Amino acid sequence: MGCGKTEKKKMRRCVKDVEDQGKSEDSAYAICTESVKKAYNEWILKNSDDFLIVARHPGVAKWLESRGIVGDSVEHVDNPEQVRNKNVVGVIPFYLAAEANEVYSIDVPDLPREMRGKDLTPEEMDKYGATLTRYKVTKL
Repeated sequence: MGCGKTEKKKMRRCVKDVEDQGKSEDSAYAICTESVKKAYNEWILKNSDDFLIVARHPGVAKWLESRGIVGDSVEHVDNPEQVRNKNVVGVIPFYLAAEANEVYSIDVPDLPREMRGKDLTPEEMDKYGATLTRYKVTKL
């Protein structure tokens, strides 16, 4: 989910509207962020039907499932046939990503250093700001 000028403008407008309803700035950002995430995830679900989840941590699959994103789950991918024309959620090499329809990374921007590499619960992923970012990788 990119953060271009249009998205920033929409976010500022949303925050202002929520603040005008008496909410604090922090609450307004939380409400607007959740609204954007929900709309984005609903769009993904309507436009994607063949997911492959690449993850070593069970919490990732649970977090995705809590958003209605399900599919086959593997810990590792090493064959282009595994990802060809699929929507892949997880970290895979570029040469494999180019075979996929789209690749979604799970970004957790507020994850403390000491929590890296640990299996997180869906609640912890939300707490640390987990979001999906969509990529289309093309081999040139």
